[in-house]
Amino acid sequence: MFDRENGRPIVVKTSSFDLTMSGSFFSITSDYQRLSPENLMLLLKCLLIIKSLSALPESALKEAVKELEGISRFYMNRIPQSSLPIISACSIKGNPITIQVRPPIILES
Repeated sequence: MFDRENGRPIVVKTSSFDLTMSGSFFSITSDYQRLSPENLMLLLKCLLIIKSLSALPESALKEAVKELEGISRFYMNRIPQSSLPIISACSIKGNPITIQVRPPIILES
């Protein structure tokens, strides 16, 4: 895919990777050494699936973009487990009370 206005390859640079597209060439440059071998294999599998999307109809591409954006947003907005506060165990003392069954609440529309 070329930038049709000036005939040059399209290059996208982000903090985590660089992407280059031109003609039938597609390249992603990343710091793969920070990934575990298992995560690197998963990333490569994702890239192969993304590559196969080019043969699908436009509606499938739009759906894929929407789903990938949702997955990305979900995991980007999560709090890392390591930053959660640790609550120490403690005992609670008290006297049990009898259970009372309350009548159901009826909502009328």
